[in-house]
Amino acid sequence: MSGPLQDAWRDWTGAIECTDTGHTWSAGDLREQTDQAAALLASQGVQPGDRVAVSLPNTAAFPVWVMACLTMGATPALLSAGITDSELEAYQQNHGMRWLVHTFDKATSHLGAMVDDQSAAGTIAAQPTWVMRLADGPQHTPNPLEQGALLHPTSGTFGRAQLCVRNQQAAVAEAANFLARVGVYDQCRVTLTTPMSHAYAFGFGWVAALLSHSTLVVDGVFNPKR
Repeated sequence: MSGPLQDAWRDWTGAIECTDTGHTWSAGDLREQTDQAAALLASQGVQPGDRVAVSLPNTAAFPVWVMACLTMGATPALLSAGITDSELEAYQQNHGMRWLVHTFDKATSHLGAMVDDQSAAGTIAAQPTWVMRLADGPQHTPNPLEQGALLHPTSGTFGRAQLCVRNQQAAVAEAANFLARVGVYDQCRVTLTTPMSHAYAFGFGWVAALLSHSTLVVDGVFNPKR
């Protein structure tokens, strides 16, 4: 399975620079690690059509795991890195989340009650990350509109957590339109000050950087005062 966003990831010649670790990951390195992450997802039993909650900070591991989900045919839901147990339970019960990708410490995390014993760890782009099967909840019936797409959280006008579908075609078209109108990205350096899980930084930061072959500069700790 492939799509425009996956094609852009495959063709990208930029890099991701992590300011908190001082490490820069080339596009080629990150594509290799995407294959590793996809293999770990498969080994845990992730199936095409499964909804996977991706709850990761702004590190090079974030896009790797998102692309690994798409490679597997799973649907990544881009949730906050600071998600709480009650928020995760709501997504599990209301939206059929079956898996969680998270920087998880079994000994201390409050998410432990939400997770069964079927979990495995992998270190992708120097970020120790757990792939965990969530405790049993309502089953999600795969929606054809989600095939190869991403899910973004939104409160909408309902005042409760909703998920909206951003397919790959829309994601790439949005970023391409931005680049055509603004014309500032061209093999340059783009600093993201907001989480990539947020729609704005995702589209006008990460996807625009892919299309313009730019380098992303990210900080794993989000500090609004910066």
